Amino acid sequence: MTQTQYSQIEVDDTYYERGLRAIRLGEKKIMEDVKIKKLGYELEDSYEPTVDYCFNLEGVILLSSNALGQLRDFNDKYKRDRGKNIKMVNVGPRVRRTLTVTRLDQTEFDIRNTIEDCLEN
Repeated sequence: MTQTQYSQIEVDDTYYERGLRAIRLGEKKIMEDVKIKKLGYELEDSYEPTVDYCFNLEGVILLSSNALGQLRDFNDKYKRDRGKNIKMVNVGPRVRRTLTVTRLDQTEFDIRNTIEDCLEN
């Protein structure tokens, strides 16, 4: 298992040979502008257009609108390259409610139950 640790994300390439890169967000509450900008830089640095992405939100209880914006920007780039939305797993109730209210769960992100489910198209 290959993992790369940044300050805001952890990249897990356990399923890389099967075409999937998992990214775990490193903060429970992503609210501060400095951390949100760093999140954007780290997502950009970890991006590869040849693999699918699954964001593991385990432990994340709050995402600010700016943090969601970073995830949307990443998804937009991914969608241009791969023609589909990024997947998310372990979405807690507060974050899920935010995604539902903003309709991002229907328009931007594909919510799955497990990382293994992300291997399925």
